[in-house]
Amino acid sequence: MKPIRITKRQSDILSILSGDLEYIEIGAQPYTAPSVAYILNLNQDGNTDISTTAVRTTLKLLVEKGLVEVERKQAEVQTGLGEITRELDHYWNIATKKEDEVTAKRWNDDAEERREVVFEKMFS
Repeated sequence: MKPIRITKRQSDILSILSGDLEYIEIGAQPYTAPSVAYILNLNQDGNTDISTTAVRTTLKLLVEKGLVEVERKQAEVQTGLGEITRELDHYWNIATKKEDEVTAKRWNDDAEERREVVFEKMFS
């Protein structure tokens, strides 16, 4: 079996998908291509703006290499006309998926409590 060549961008994306992040405002995994692009752009030292299209292409290559798994599911999306529900591709790092699913469930289970705390802080 040939060794798999991994570029810096692919390595950065695998790191984002490995669940080692503070979840910031985008929540827990799995992440969509725009979410991964957003995190990559937060981590850039310069003015580099990494496009969602470039990230999506890289994610597809990682899926082909067997390093990332794609899951199609419903998600709320903000548009100029408001919020709509669409089917989007969500991505998992296969190497850390089991642990990340547990962490994501715990994060999502606590979401309502976190919302209430934030609401209280904003309006008190």
